[in-house]
Parts: sequence; C-alpha cells; structure tokens
Amino acid sequence: MSNHNEKTKHKLLLRQAGRKNLSRGRGLWIAVMITVIFVIGMLFALWTVMQADRRMRTDLLQQARVLAQAVDVNNVKALHRHRCRP
Repeated sequence: MSNHNEKTKHKLLLRQAGRKNLSRGRGLWIAVMITVIFVIGMLFALWTVMQADRRMRTDLLQQARVLAQAVDVNNVKALHRHRCRP
C-alpha cells in the first residue's frame, strides 16, 4: 500500500511541475506577443509621422513656389536700390 501511495504522490508532483512549466511557457509567450505588438505599434507611429512630415514639406514647397511666382523681381530690385541710396 505504501508503494502505491508513493507512486500516486510522485505522479501528482509530476503533474504539478508540468503545470508550472506550462504556466511559465504561457507567460513567456504572452510577454513576447506584447513586445511584438508594441514594436509594431512603434513602427506604425514612426511611419505615420514620416508620412505627415513628407506631406507638410510638399505643401510648404508648393506654397513657396506660388509665392515666388507672385513676387516681381523688378520691385525687389527697386526696394534694394531705394534702401542702398545715401
């Protein structure tokens, strides 16, 4: 009878140890998934910022071109001559 009880205890301990290992593995898997999701989120945020920066630079360049076309070079030269007179 004692041998049977020892075998039963041994099986029970093995099951409990297996559950702990499974729990550790599950915890590691969850930590890895959270890290992957975080990295993907950061990459998406970086991509979004880069897209917005590119769009704003394009808009600013377009505005500068429109402004450059609206400025009359002769008027700018006249202002310069007027200011430089003693």
